[in-house]
Amino acid sequence: TLAGKQLQSLHRAQHPPAFYRNILVSSCRTGSWVGEIDHRLASGDVVAHLVRVTTIRREDESVRYLVIMLQGATSGRQLSLSTEWLANRDVLTGLPNRNLAIQRIETAITTADAPKQVGVVVINIDDFKPINDSLGHVYGDELLKAFGLRLIRCGLGSENVARLGGDEFCVLIPHLTSQDDALQVVTRIRQLEQQSYDLDAGFEVYVSVCMGVAIYPQHGDSALQLLNNADTALHEAKRAGRDSVCYYHNDMTLAAASRLELISQLRVALQNGSGLRLFYQPQVDAITGQLVGLEALIRWQHPADGLLLPDRFLGSAHDAGLMPDIDRFALQQTARQIFHWRSKGLLVVPVAVNISQQSFVAGNLLEQLQSLVGLFGLQPGDIELELTEGALLEPTPQVLTLISAINDLGIGLVIDDFGTGYSSLGYLHRFPLQKLKIDRSFVSGVEDAGDSQVITRTIVKMAQELGFGLVAEGVENARQADFLSRSGCVVHQGFWYDQALEPESVEGMLQALPSESLPE
Repeated sequence: TLAGKQLQSLHRAQHPPAFYRNILVSSCRTGSWVGEIDHRLASGDVVAHLVRVTTIRREDESVRYLVIMLQGATSGRQLSLSTEWLANRDVLTGLPNRNLAIQRIETAITTADAPKQVGVVVINIDDFKPINDSLGHVYGDELLKAFGLRLIRCGLGSENVARLGGDEFCVLIPHLTSQDDALQVVTRIRQLEQQSYDLDAGFEVYVSVCMGVAIYPQHGDSALQLLNNADTALHEAKRAGRDSVCYYHNDMTLAAASRLELISQLRVALQNGSGLRLFYQPQVDAITGQLVGLEALIRWQHPADGLLLPDRFLGSAHDAGLMPDIDRFALQQTARQIFHWRSKGLLVVPVAVNISQQSFVAGNLLEQLQSLVGLFGLQPGDIELELTEGALLEPTPQVLTLISAINDLGIGLVIDDFGTGYSSLGYLHRFPLQKLKIDRSFVSGVEDAGDSQVITRTIVKMAQELGFGLVAEGVENARQADFLSRSGCVVHQGFWYDQALEPESVEGMLQALPSESLPE
C-alpha cells in the first residue's frame, strides 16, 4: 500500500527535496498538481511517471489528505503520448477538452456526406457556483465528474462528450439527418435532471441545465464557428432562465454584437458617472392617499437611443458582471438625494433600492452602506434594500450575519416580486425582513375571480402572521386597488397613483406631507 508514505518515497529519488516540497505547497494552495516525476528502474534506466496530486480538505478547509494518481512509467514514444493526453484532455474529468472537441467537430464536418448534418450542443449547469460555494470545491468537482459520466452513459458516447471549462460541457452529434435528431439528444440530456447526484458528503443534489444548439452547415462551416454559435445560443438560453434550450439563428450574432457594444457603453457611463439617473416611483397609502415610501428606479440617458428603461440594459449588465457597479451607483445617488431633501427641511420617507444577488456575493456591501450612513448622515428607515425572491440567498450563518449587520445600520430588507421565485418559504422566518412586495403578475389578475385572488389573499395573510409589511406593485386601476385594500394590503405602487418621477417632482409630494408627521 502507498497510504501514509512520503511523496518522494514513491520513486527512487531523482529530484531534490525542494522539488517535492514545491509539489506539496502547490497542491495545498491550488487544490491539485499535475506533472511528471522521474523514476529510476532497477536496470538503471530513468523513465517518467505522469502524476496528479489532489488535495482533499475538511469542512474547515484544512488539508485532510492527498490523493496521488500515477500513470504507468513512460519513455520515448510513451512520454510523447502522455504529453499529448495532457494537451487534449480535461484533467479533472478525463473528457476531451476544448482543443480536442474542436478537432473532432472539424473531423465530423469534413467527413459528413450531404445531406448529412453535424450538431453541437453546449451545456451549462444552472446555479453551479452557489452549489460549489456552499458545498465546497471538492464536492463541486465531484458533481462535474458525475455529470460528465452521465452524459456519456446516456448514449452520447465518450468520444462525443467534452468539458469546455468550468461547468460548461459540449456534445457532438456527428451524423444528423434532421433537427429532430438534435431534439432527441436534447431530450436525453434533460432526462438527467430527474436523477439526483448523491455526493460523498451525503448531500443529494438535483441540477438543471441550459443548452445552446448549432447545426452544420446552416449555422457555420467550421468547427470554431459552429462551437461559437452554439455558445451564443447558450447565452440566449441562460437569459431566458433556468432549464432553457435555444437553437442558434443568424440574428443572434447581430444581437450578441449589439449587446457587447451596449455593455462597452455602459462601462463608460459607470466610469464617467454620466448618463445614469434615478427616478422615484411613489408608494401610497390607499386609505389616506398619503405618500409613505418611494422606490428608486434607474434610467440611462443613452447618447444615441435616448432614455432607456432598465429592461433594455440590466440583463446585459447582469451577464457582464456589472450589477455591483450599478447597485453601488444607485445606493450612492439615493443617499445623496436623501441628504439633499433633508437639508431643505423636507420629510424623508423610506426609499427602496433594488440590489442584485451579485452585490451580496461581491463581499463589500456592508462596507459601502456603513460609508454612506456616515457620509450622508442616513437615519434608520431612510433606505430599504429590495432583493428578488429568486435571488434570495440561502440563510447560512455568514448571510444571516451580514443581513443582521445591515439591519443594525437601520437599513431594512424587502423581498421584491414575492410569489414568483423558487426560494423555500421556510427561509422567510429566518431573515430579519421588513416587507414583502406582491408581484405585479398577481395584482394584474385580481380583477378576475381565480388563482391570483387566492394567492394574493394568502400572501397578505402570511405577511400579517409573520409581522411583515406589504406593498403591492403594478397597481393600474381602481378595481385592483379596491381588492387589495379589502384584502388587507393598503400600500400600493403603480401607474394608478403615479409613474416614476424625477427628484424635483418628488419634492412637491414631500412638501405636501402633513407637518405634524415631521420628526421632532
